[in-house]
Order: sequence, then C-alpha cells, then structure tokens
Amino acid sequence: MLKFKLFLSLAASLLLCSCQTPYKENGYMFGGYDDTRVDANTSIITFNGNYFTKQKTAETYVLYRAATVTIAAGYNFFIITSATSKPISLCTEGYCQLTSIARSTTHGSVAIIKMYRGIKPPGLPNSYDALEIIAFLGPSTFGSI
Repeated sequence: MLKFKLFLSLAASLLLCSCQTPYKENGYMFGGYDDTRVDANTSIITFNGNYFTKQKTAETYVLYRAATVTIAAGYNFFIITSATSKPISLCTEGYCQLTSIARSTTHGSVAIIKMYRGIKPPGLPNSYDALEIIAFLGPSTFGSI
C-alpha cells in the first residue's frame, strides 16, 4: 500500500510539473505565442501561459519569439519599445466563487518591437541582437536545438 501511495504521489507530481504551457503557437484554450505585424518593422509579440507557467518563462518566450520574428523578417536586431508582464485574472464573479483565485490566474507577457538591419549599436537601451538571443536562450530554454 505504501508503494502504491508513493507511486501515485510521484505520478501526480510529474503530471503537475509537465503542465505549463510550452513554447508553441497560440492555440484554442491552451495558450502560446502570437505575433502581429503592425507595419514594415514593428510587431506585437504576446505569450499567454496557464496557471503552471511561471511569469519569467512567459517573458523569456516573448523575448525568444521577438528574436525569431526579427530574423524571419530579414532584420538583425530589435528594440523593445513597450512591454507588459503581469498575471492575468480569468475570474468572473461566479467563477471565482467556485474556484480558488490562484488557479484562475495565468501569466502572460506582451512586447512591441521595432526591427532594424545592420549591427546593433552598443549601449542602445532595450535593444537586442536577434541571433545572440536565439543562440543564448535557445539551448538554455529548450535544451539542445
């Protein structure tokens, strides 16, 4: 009986640990990233995670997505002109009364970026070399890519 309880506890832990929203395109109900091109060199990048997704993870995914969008559009570096990161409450009056507030909160991040060609000027605030971001965040975020 003790072995069964230990197994059940381990299985539940593994299930909960693997429930955060992965880095993927936004899908119905399950979250993910989304990007919208606003003009020739401006995009809005978003990531919406679930209750199990840490805020830092959502912010990292947005930064990584900004880099991949920049490269795909033929640019070399980008500047984050605006960013917002905060828990997003999914509560409605009746819903929060039936569930805990913690479980009805997700984490998300939004960034507006301007993309440019050429070498990133040193010391330019909120600017990132897209290839450097991909090289640095790719392996640390997703393992070997």
